[in-house]
Amino acid sequence: MKEKVTYSALKMFKNCQRKYKNRYIREIVAMGYDDEKLFLGSLIHNCLEIWYKTNSRKKVLEIIPPENLLARAMIVSYIKKYATEPFEVVAVEKEFSVDIINPETNRQSKSFTLAGKVDAIVKMENGQYYILEHKTASSINNTYLDALWTDFQIIIYSLFLGVKITGVVYNIIGKAKLKQAEGETEEEYQERRSKLMAKNKSFRTSAKRKMPESDQAYFKRLLKKYKEDNMFHREEIIISKPLLEDLKFELWDLTQALLDAKNKDRYYKNGDFCFNYNSACQYYELCKSCDNEIVLENLYEHKEAHEELEGK
Repeated sequence: MKEKVTYSALKMFKNCQRKYKNRYIREIVAMGYDDEKLFLGSLIHNCLEIWYKTNSRKKVLEIIPPENLLARAMIVSYIKKYATEPFEVVAVEKEFSVDIINPETNRQSKSFTLAGKVDAIVKMENGQYYILEHKTASSINNTYLDALWTDFQIIIYSLFLGVKITGVVYNIIGKAKLKQAEGETEEEYQERRSKLMAKNKSFRTSAKRKMPESDQAYFKRLLKKYKEDNMFHREEIIISKPLLEDLKFELWDLTQALLDAKNKDRYYKNGDFCFNYNSACQYYELCKSCDNEIVLENLYEHKEAHEELEGK
């Protein structure tokens, strides 16, 4: 039986073979790895999926925890901003599973099939089909936008969706950095008050204790923030034929390299990716300990590979 791979998994293999082995062969993740950033991105994706399937604001808001005011502000503002769209939604969360073809011989891989899922397929007013890809970003700047053309996963997936895909519309929502004010404790207030009084000749001050910001006030600030133009952005990228041809070869070559590693059971570490994105890889402690069993048992847990796919 052929093994199912995704392009994101192959990209991980390309970047660090040992990380690929840990995630997709051993099927382990660091405990607590689903941090707040990942949770927010996943939640917003789920909200947009429901929105484009039902067009129901009520159903979207039902899945957002009441205490998650940031996600609520993001979605409420998004729905208001994009109340009307310049396209028709053709499919949402479109999955596929296809054979991987050797571009030189046109023969199928005997070992792997390619599986994947795109956020949505839309039909533009000119009749052309695009992939609609949702993103959440801490900062929507030129550096972020310039890097979108390297998102080869979405581009290679465009070959297997059943319709001719002209390009990708990246639907980007900024993550507001506003924090809800916590106020100050009585002890903090008294300390601040004493310092202010000491600076005053009359030894008096009109300072009052800073109270925690209410949910209502914080939500209002978030909504105001999401009225700014730079909190939402849509970037359109046209998929060129030369790029697609290059990616066909890359896809095939990656599966051959993966097959070689699998047959030899040798998956090499790439030290250049241990601290990619300015933080340690989730498998750093495991690699550093040379796969120590105690580290494995105490810091890692099982999680199935390709959970994002229904037919995994």
